[in-house]
Amino acid sequence: MIPDKQLDIIKDNRTDCYSVMLSYSIKEYLELVESAYENKGGLKKQRTALKTSTARRIRDRMVSDLQSGAIFPPVVLGIVFPKDEDMEKIGEISKFKTRISELRASSITIIDGMQRTTAMLEVDRVLSIRNREQHENYLNHTQVRVEYWIAKSINSLIYRMLVLNTGQVPWNLRRQIEVVFNSIIEEIKTSNLPLEIFEIDDSNTRTKSGQYSPDKLIELFIAFGLRKEKFNLKEQLADWFSRLDFIAETSHAQFTENFKTIFAYFVKLDIAFDKYCPENTEGRFKIGRNIFDSKPASIGFIVACAKNIMGRPGSIERSSAEKDKCFANLSKGINSFLEKLANLTEESLGEFLDLATLNEALSRKEAKRFGDYERAFFLKAFETLIEENFDLPSMTVCWRAY
Repeated sequence: MIPDKQLDIIKDNRTDCYSVMLSYSIKEYLELVESAYENKGGLKKQRTALKTSTARRIRDRMVSDLQSGAIFPPVVLGIVFPKDEDMEKIGEISKFKTRISELRASSITIIDGMQRTTAMLEVDRVLSIRNREQHENYLNHTQVRVEYWIAKSINSLIYRMLVLNTGQVPWNLRRQIEVVFNSIIEEIKTSNLPLEIFEIDDSNTRTKSGQYSPDKLIELFIAFGLRKEKFNLKEQLADWFSRLDFIAETSHAQFTENFKTIFAYFVKLDIAFDKYCPENTEGRFKIGRNIFDSKPASIGFIVACAKNIMGRPGSIERSSAEKDKCFANLSKGINSFLEKLANLTEESLGEFLDLATLNEALSRKEAKRFGDYERAFFLKAFETLIEENFDLPSMTVCWRAY
């Protein structure tokens, strides 16, 4: 075990984060990681163990080096501490480790170090079979350095993570966003919103409003930050400028709070539309819920709100005061719109939604690049709704805007 001493703590004043460096025994570290994994935190979203021939050879070398007593570069963990936590009062390793052990497993995320952790687990497995004495020595006396990035808010942690170590823009931004987005999903789950978030591995499809998959929430979050309805989600964000736009927006303290509020409005609209549920109707959009069953429609609404608050990508950056004013005006408009929808009968709501016009508008287009067309269509539709301050006799104007 390591004797108690003062922690190596440096504060990042730009993001109000703390960088804390310390060492763990392999046993302590693996227990910490195992707990996070079992509770679907941190490791769940990290890159899995690579399986290519080259990757296996590299990992075999890492295993061999570990057994020979090599020291790896620090594993980087991210944590969101409670807002009332005073980091400066935790100056000793024992106190700090005790505080970390008290956190929920889902509060700890592995930002950088999945492959190193895989190698540590492999050595643990091999030695537990081959040599008990070496196994005990490995667990209790081999050290691993850990760097914690500790933030008061998930927004600060995301920003800090995006410029981790080198300050360069990461290529696989979506993967890194997934790692920390789990904390936002946990916050959304504990909100008072009437929603259900499927587990990662569930194959469930929506049967009612308010049901969403984590992947959909991540995509909405990225769309909100990019302020674009079209981007390459599977591999990486679309281009260099998109990544810079995203990092610039996440640097603002209110970014994730604004997203969570806009997402709450999205859920309320989804539920309000769901009140229109007639039988024996035709077309792709048969009932109100079908609007946000559509991914392009969901993204269109989120992006339209983001652009209204933050401006178009590449435009002159708005000040915090300007963004707050736009956000307040948008919130006022959406709340009045929700109140209007709540006072409509099912029949009146059906007339207002005018799904017949929506079906007709989308049925006339060619199948080629239809997904791109739909995203642009719904973005323009919801931009029109916002431009008209949500004061329209029906959604017909929106469905005919593109």
